[in-house]
Amino acid sequence: MSEGTRTPDRLDHNQELYQLSYAHREWLNLAAGRGPAIALCCNAAVTRHTLALPSAPVPVHVRDEGAGPPVLLLHGQPGTAGAWAPLCGRLREHARLIAPDRPGYGATGVPALGFAANAHIAAELLDALDVSEATVVGHSWGGGVAIALAAARPKRVTGLVLLGSVGPCSSVDAADRLLARPLIGPALTYATFRTLARVLPLAAARGRVPGLQGLDAAAMDELLQNADYWRSFLVEQRALVRETPALDANLERIEAPASIVMGEKDFMVPPRVGRELARRIPSAECTLVRGAGHVLPAEAPDAVAHAVLERVRGARPGP
Repeated sequence: MSEGTRTPDRLDHNQELYQLSYAHREWLNLAAGRGPAIALCCNAAVTRHTLALPSAPVPVHVRDEGAGPPVLLLHGQPGTAGAWAPLCGRLREHARLIAPDRPGYGATGVPALGFAANAHIAAELLDALDVSEATVVGHSWGGGVAIALAAARPKRVTGLVLLGSVGPCSSVDAADRLLARPLIGPALTYATFRTLARVLPLAAARGRVPGLQGLDAAAMDELLQNADYWRSFLVEQRALVRETPALDANLERIEAPASIVMGEKDFMVPPRVGRELARRIPSAECTLVRGAGHVLPAEAPDAVAHAVLERVRGARPGP
């Protein structure tokens, strides 16, 4: 394994905005998909599927675009397929991009599920789209789904790209456990989402948050106040605490070559977690993105695209 360093596309961000909470960091990820970059994606041919899958409690909504080897994109917590919009122009000429709204979010809707159930649904999604194998990209909580899929269905995953990903037990901290507890967890989660609904639109309007400049404040406010999203977040937070030991136990069994990309200033999933992933997954490397935080698809899309293309093209991780 090896560790490199890349420079993100934006360095002039207000770091304090990235320290408030896990939900705050992931809402930046979600909202960035609604900014100007998504218009770029919508100009290209995008197929939207709504698929009834055997294990999914509700039909799964999927964005499907581009041509080439298939790449499955698994967003974070919370988020939607729109979180990957900054990568569309960089990857669509090189790969087929399959981006679902995971259960609990976006057009798929509630209920949210845990890592194992999400991974099983992801495999069924590939079946429904007649995709035998794919490079799998997971951001944050979605990285846990990617790990679960690679461990359970090794022949379906040709390569992994894990962005600020959970996975080892060391990725779960005291704050995560607090948010997963009865009574206090729901109260804190609800209060956080309500606070962000007030703070983020103003920050975006003032250009204080990278990826959110020019974002429609009313649309963001609507997303942040979605009555279901805080509940979906809570379901996944409890799954994070409950199911991470199983992810941890399977890291050494992963067969796919893996690229782990971490933000230098990520305080939600710190770089030490990425180094542990690279050390324990047999064929893996860790890249540190200088100056970036947790929301790598929005903050450093060039670095992320480079990592994805390396896996798509079959480049092996460094020693």
